[in-house]
Amino acid sequence: MNEEAVSAIRRTMKMYTIKRTIGTHLADKDESKNTNRLMHSAIIKEKYARTSGSIRNRTYITK
Repeated sequence: MNEEAVSAIRRTMKMYTIKRTIGTHLADKDESKNTNRLMHSAIIKEKYARTSGSIRNRTYITK
């Protein structure tokens, strides 16, 4: 279990939740783009951090 990837996902999920709570219409467009990029990179990191098949295909956000 890669602790770095897990902590990155926790951190970005927290950011994403805060962003959703505040409301994306209030957020800077650039800032929301940056958040999405962070989320995406965290998901990719998590996907390849482990070898287990069930965890490998897990997706953290639904668009």
